[in-house]
Amino acid sequence: MEEKMRFLLLKQILQKSPLDLAAIEVSLMQGKRKADLLIAKKNELIAYEIKSCKDNLAKLNGQISDYLKIFDKVYVVLDIKFKKDIISIPEQVGIILFDSKSSKFKILRKPQKNNPIMYYQTLFVNSKKLKLYKQNGIIDIFDLRHFLVKHLKKKDLKQLVFECLKEKYSYGFELFQKIFHNNEIHLSDIYLLYCSSQIKTSA
Repeated sequence: MEEKMRFLLLKQILQKSPLDLAAIEVSLMQGKRKADLLIAKKNELIAYEIKSCKDNLAKLNGQISDYLKIFDKVYVVLDIKFKKDIISIPEQVGIILFDSKSSKFKILRKPQKNNPIMYYQTLFVNSKKLKLYKQNGIIDIFDLRHFLVKHLKKKDLKQLVFECLKEKYSYGFELFQKIFHNNEIHLSDIYLLYCSSQIKTSA
């Protein structure tokens, strides 16, 4: 059910406006978390946490707390059975309800612009890019990431993060968009958005 929700949600998002990138099951905080859906749009990183009718909300507070450290905007997408639980969701988080009977989404609240901790966004920067900064005499990965936060302008750091995400996911996203625009999209095509650099390697 979660796969269906994610697929239908992304279809709806793409129908409304173009995206720079979309990816699923994105590893966060060095594997501590995974974002169900990540999109990049207009220099913003947006996360969607999806809870189907088969899920529970036991981990949701912790997930939201971590996503707010990383993303510019955060949405929670809930099956309609959780409607009574939305009161516990922080006000800066967007809320979308899903009705499985009609397969329709309803936006209850749009997210507020968040102020993420840039260090956590640097976790998207791959080792190849980090090595470029070793010439400054910094070798430790932890120190390299802090160097980026301290010495790069925020817009330059965000650009670097976007470059690394696109390097990893753009191949599959472009394939997905092509199928989508040809009206040939199927549920299984959503997995093109999973670590597409691996898809490119195996193709």
